[in-house]
Amino acid sequence: MKRIAFFLVAVATLAGVVVFMVPAARHAAQEAAPIFGIKIPPGYRDWRLISVAREEGNLNDIRAILGNDVAINAYREGNLPFPDATIIAALHYRHAPSEENNKVFGRSQSFAAGPPTKKFINFVKYRDLDRIASARPAHFAYADRLRAQGKLAIGGPLMDAQGWRIGLLFVYEAASRDEALIFAEQDPFTLANALSGYEISEWRLRGVNLDFLIKANRSADQTVGKNAQIRLFANYAKYGADKSKLAAVRPAHWEYDRTLKSAGKLALAGFFADDKGELLVYNAASREEAMSYLRQDPFSLEGVFADCELLEWLIEGLNPDLLTIDLSSEKG
Repeated sequence: MKRIAFFLVAVATLAGVVVFMVPAARHAAQEAAPIFGIKIPPGYRDWRLISVAREEGNLNDIRAILGNDVAINAYREGNLPFPDATIIAALHYRHAPSEENNKVFGRSQSFAAGPPTKKFINFVKYRDLDRIASARPAHFAYADRLRAQGKLAIGGPLMDAQGWRIGLLFVYEAASRDEALIFAEQDPFTLANALSGYEISEWRLRGVNLDFLIKANRSADQTVGKNAQIRLFANYAKYGADKSKLAAVRPAHWEYDRTLKSAGKLALAGFFADDKGELLVYNAASREEAMSYLRQDPFSLEGVFADCELLEWLIEGLNPDLLTIDLSSEKG
């Protein structure tokens, strides 16, 4: 009975969802995600358990594999390959020590599903380039450490139109904004007083093209020019105050996102949890091309975007396992 109760608690602290689907005809009960073509039927949290798994290393998580009725029946009947309409979902939880249970056992032996994590963007500008240069080795080591601990999903410097590095864009994985702030405050760039400040925003990932991000990851291959064909441009956008206009134009904006994704021009997309803006990352050969995607967005055409900052983003570190689509929001 205790094990059953523990599992129910674990499901309540959902950290991430990865979904495998076998294509099938559209069902009336399905709800389409805004981009990247993923359709998640309502009630997926109530699917039955298939198996559990434990991952160590950089992932350090507990996983529960769930399936819809079609998947469960296929497993029981040995019906492989999976038939149409099969859906299998993996729920990921942080693997954390249970201090309360350890007190009962009298030693450190108990682990439980940790608190759910969220994604937080750190958008920051440089203040002192000399201090940036001096602190860069320590900053790289710090970023590598955060990634290895499962606390940094992706990050790298931002470049202006002249090709100068002027700031940073990091996506943290943290239990709270306070924890994300600690990550930013402990960065050697911050400790060296080399930054003009930082802006931490909770962010809901709606779509990701990992292939683009992996190819653009400069830390994965130090060969100069090998990944030069992949250029990413981050649109750090803020919405205006008119929420009724935002709601009215959002369907057209989502459709435009899908068009960019189908054309291979959108690498990353998501909105701020407070619904005051979003981050879109374009795959483009030039800043002018990326700017054309921004200007043609219905949010630009209809004045939903009150302020946009388009900067080239150099990826210098990536943890693909942290870039799972957030299904917790009704907006995305």
